[in-house]
Amino acid sequence: MAIRNKNHGHMPQQTQLASLHHSQHTPSGKEIRSAIDDFLLDRQSQNHSQQTMRWHTIALEHVATFLEDQLQIVVLHEIEAVHIRAWLVFLEKEVGPRGKIRAARTRRWYAQSVHAFCHWLYEERYIEEDPMTRVKLPKIEKPLIRIIEFEEFERLLTACSPVQEKGFIADRNTARNQAILWLLWDTGIRLRELCGLRLPNFDRRQGTIIVFGKGRKERRIAIGKMALRILLYYIDHWRPDDKELEAYGNAGEDHLFLAENGQALTIHGIQMLFKRLRKRANFTDRRITPHIFRHTFAVRYLMLGGDIFSLQEMLGHEDISTVKNYMHLNDVNVQTQKRKFSPGDHMPTKLPGPKETFRRKIHPKSRDYSKRDEREH
Repeated sequence: MAIRNKNHGHMPQQTQLASLHHSQHTPSGKEIRSAIDDFLLDRQSQNHSQQTMRWHTIALEHVATFLEDQLQIVVLHEIEAVHIRAWLVFLEKEVGPRGKIRAARTRRWYAQSVHAFCHWLYEERYIEEDPMTRVKLPKIEKPLIRIIEFEEFERLLTACSPVQEKGFIADRNTARNQAILWLLWDTGIRLRELCGLRLPNFDRRQGTIIVFGKGRKERRIAIGKMALRILLYYIDHWRPDDKELEAYGNAGEDHLFLAENGQALTIHGIQMLFKRLRKRANFTDRRITPHIFRHTFAVRYLMLGGDIFSLQEMLGHEDISTVKNYMHLNDVNVQTQKRKFSPGDHMPTKLPGPKETFRRKIHPKSRDYSKRDEREH
């Protein structure tokens, strides 16, 4: 008598799991949009920032729509390098939501999101080959890094206290805004990091702040004496206390910088603040942003003798090559300063030397030789 298999008609559990794993990762029929959802879930589980998630969502939605509408591609295994290149060309010519052609830097951000997505697909075995390995990212010109001069910084500090505004609220805003400018100038933290600062992140005895950067990576930054004094003046004398915050209906709010309604000052709020300060300081043809304060801090730090590795840690950069851009700019500034204060150009008396001549079509010496030849003949 034959022995009946207990699992007859039923797939063993291990076989079921292996089959499920295989069906999830075979390239045959996985739809692009379904894979995008899986990718975003993976990035969210790794605690990527909201801004990064936003960029991934926008870029991948755009490429998925292009592949569907323009090329009728909806499944992963149909994507090839040539399709990604076609999308990049389309992206370069398409008018964006604001009625303008997207900037080169924006297009590169889109491409980087697609690059990360395709690499993830390959690593997770959704696809057998990464199409982005044969696609070059759009080139972008490296913009000239601008920094804020001392005189410009003083004008911004003065603009924090407009003449036409008087009273308690005006004085409170002045103290807060000057503390913001000093902290940006002295630490080089990002705008998002500034808005995320809370009272428990500030150690007044040590004079340090704890900043949560990209990916919620934590770093500690020391504050200089002048910036620390300005910050303490705002916190101790002008920041709303617990009683006032309770009256606002916002009891327990511990963000460092607060708006007039007692709520945390937002990124948009600080951007509007800078817009007002630029207008008050009459910076009509000069771009002044919190990020330029970051550049300024980096360059000034190197000019004062700081090393590149501690600067990398303070700025929260993973890649040292990003910080090296500041080294180049620092060298340019040093050479400019050298020429400005050149000892050779600041002599109290004029020493004898070669006379100034200007090169024309014929070199002066050549002209002299020709005249001498004429006299000899």
